[in-house]
Amino acid sequence: MKKIIIIILIILLIPFFIITIKDIDREEVNPSLDLTLIETHNSIIDLNNHTLNEIFEDTSLIETYQLITNGDFSDGTIGWTTSNIATSSVSSGVVSFTATAANGRIFKITTNQVGDKIYAAARLKVNSSDVTLMAFDIGAQYSSIFHSGSGNYELLSVLGTVLNLTTDVLGINDARTSGWTEINVDFIYEFNISTLITNKQYSPLYQTTFDLMSDAQIKAQMDEFVSKPYLFLDYELLGLDDLLISTTDMDYWYNVYTTYSSYDYIQFGTAIAGDYLLLQQLIIDNDSKDFKLYRDNVIDEVHYTMTQNVDNITVSDIDGNELFILYSDDTYISRTSLSDITTLSFVGYNVTGYIDGDFDNTVLAFLWIIPILLVGGFFFIIFSHRKEE
Repeated sequence: MKKIIIIILIILLIPFFIITIKDIDREEVNPSLDLTLIETHNSIIDLNNHTLNEIFEDTSLIETYQLITNGDFSDGTIGWTTSNIATSSVSSGVVSFTATAANGRIFKITTNQVGDKIYAAARLKVNSSDVTLMAFDIGAQYSSIFHSGSGNYELLSVLGTVLNLTTDVLGINDARTSGWTEINVDFIYEFNISTLITNKQYSPLYQTTFDLMSDAQIKAQMDEFVSKPYLFLDYELLGLDDLLISTTDMDYWYNVYTTYSSYDYIQFGTAIAGDYLLLQQLIIDNDSKDFKLYRDNVIDEVHYTMTQNVDNITVSDIDGNELFILYSDDTYISRTSLSDITTLSFVGYNVTGYIDGDFDNTVLAFLWIIPILLVGGFFFIIFSHRKEE
């Protein structure tokens, strides 16, 4: 009977000491704060489980469907022909030239199939309304789209069906007979729209596919694609067409991609008005700046630190992994997948007053010796008594 009692005491003592240590571990020394974060945008959800890099890094179809080689003048004027102009120059992908006679131009000879639907576009700057994008045999024998002469960059474009199987001309023409001024051309592009119709290219502008769109709608979408190449994507391959994602959505996420380049995943949301000030006060009240975090009353395995910056507070775990950043206007960003509505309970702790289950506090760690010695002592008594018998 004596042995049974001793064994029962051992079993009861061990959890007693464990619970005692846990109670010490969770002793609050500072006020706590319940912070409610409400998600407004989530890149993984909004972009069909794709990261920002997967969507926007080297995925543009501008080059894939481009019919013109060196249309962006990245290789200077290689492949382009000039007529009646002074020497052209290229800087940062922009070709500049000045005519020396009527119809001074830079152009390419192109060949397209009769019946194909072709879109051609150029972005240029000039202070004369006599300068045109010439796209022969696209919708008309001599298609010419005039610049307004504003002195600013303008997009000139045309969409039409190829009329004849001939050698055609695509380029920029200055029809002035005198008073020539410099023309700056950012790009000259040409696309086979028939291919994009066959492939059912998705349009974020109209949230449908090219095969279901009018020529006017296709032209408007292509104008947007060449102006914003990051929008010209294979939406079907990425699964974004099923989400009926819009131009506004894609502009939003592209801006996020360029603004937060170090974030491959990001979540945006809002806190309750005034929470930023409360979090500031919590930092002030807790000198150690060390915090325990509860999510739905479940404590995290690691503790967290808070860093006060100029207009925000960064919350990270002790390994430096950022949980979220709360801004002074009570909005937040997070690179961690939080739920749609997350309540985080922060409790300030004195770092020297808990061990978090590890031997990181010397004084508290020695308390574990007590149950160990007791258990060893009981076993010693048992075995000593057995030997006497």
